[in-house]
Formats: sequence, structure tokens, C-alpha cells
Amino acid sequence: MSDGVEEDREITREISALLADSRAEQLDDAVESRLSAAMARLLARLRQNSGDQWNRIVKEEVLLENGTDLLIRVMKRFPDLAELAGECIAAATSENVICGSGTPTTVTFGTPPHAVQFHMQTADYYGAGLGYKIWPAAIALARAIYQHDVSFGDHPKVVEIGAGVGLAGIAAAKFGEASSVCFTDMMAGSLEIAMRNAKRNCPSVGEFSSTVVDWRDADGLPDDADVMLGADVIYEEAHAELILQLLRN
Repeated sequence: MSDGVEEDREITREISALLADSRAEQLDDAVESRLSAAMARLLARLRQNSGDQWNRIVKEEVLLENGTDLLIRVMKRFPDLAELAGECIAAATSENVICGSGTPTTVTFGTPPHAVQFHMQTADYYGAGLGYKIWPAAIALARAIYQHDVSFGDHPKVVEIGAGVGLAGIAAAKFGEASSVCFTDMMAGSLEIAMRNAKRNCPSVGEFSSTVVDWRDADGLPDDADVMLGADVIYEEAHAELILQLLRN
């Protein structure tokens, strides 16, 4: 077992080293090919059927080595590897994220005695990916909706892209009077948390749904939305182009 764990560590170290390689900034084909091979080996190990205890050890090692953060960096830098990286993350986190973890984060809108609080579940286990956290841009957008700095019209249908744990979409239902909100994200685990957050904070307001969406394929995106929301979703120029395609479709 110890040899297998060390092999797993070597794979995550190899991925880290390839990302740090100066040629990776130029999307060097050789680097991309080596990353693809390393992630394919990692995915095979995560999916192997050699016993529950062994699978748990492998998954914990990936998380401990910050494997999910590395794979998210691969997604951002190498769009062609995003699907493979997503499969690795899903395999590594399937037993660690699905229920969420940690004390709910409280986000406050307004001041007493009229303050409104959202209690948002996140996932703060070691190695949790970027989508399982609440980022400042999401809080800023939610507060803009609360203050009516953003107007959606009368009872709009809202879709949130890169929803993560769903803060902006929940604000759209609570403060923007959205008739429906569809959370979309590449990570199914974060969408499960978003739906629980919606039920916790808006038990009788709006209609909520969720769907996994890869921005390169708009087929899963609702086509009847009036408003598309997104907070902190553009990390590089390629992401802006993908979002424009979503809007056109």
C-alpha cells in the first residue's frame, strides 16, 4: 500500500511541476501531452476497484497533496484538458465533498434591526476546490442585488453560471424577486450544496434547479432565462469568449 501511495504523490508532484514549467505559460503541446498522460494515470488510480480502504487512502492522498487545486489550475490553463481534470476532481472528492463541511458562513445584508442573514454551507475540508467557497465578488453581487443597484425586471427567470455554492442566485430569488433560479456549474458537488443553501435560506421564495454545464457545450444551459448571473467567473481571456458564446446561444 505504501508503494501505491508514493506513486500517487509522484503523480501530483509531476502535475505541479508541469504547471510550474515556464513553457506551460505558452500552452506548449509537449507539456499538455504530459499533463494529459499524468491525469489519465491519476484517474485510473482513483477509479480502481481494489477495496474501499485503498480507495479512501488514495483519495485522501490526492486531497492532502492539494491535487484538486492543481487540477483546477489545469482546467483554467488548458481548456482541452478540462473534462479530464473534472473527472479526476469528481473521483477524488466523491466521498469528501458531497455533504459539505464546516460551520456555515453567515453573510449579512443591511443593518439591524432590518438586517437579513444568509447562512451558507461551504466545504472547507483540505483540498476543497475553488467552487466550494464564497468569494468576495459573489458577496458584492449579492449585496448589489439586495440594494437594488441591479434590476432584473418583474419576476425574471435567472440562470447563474459558475454558481459555486449559490450565493448570487439565492440573492436574486430573495431580493430580486426571481420567479426561478437555475444554478449551473462544472462541479456537481457544489451544485448539491447550492441547492441545500437555497432550501435553507429561501424555503418559500422562488423555484430552484441545478444542472452541470461545461461552457464549451451550451446544450445543458436553460434557453428560456431572462437574466444570466456570474460572479468572479473570468480568469483569462478565453473564459470571456466562452461566456459570450453562452449569451449568443
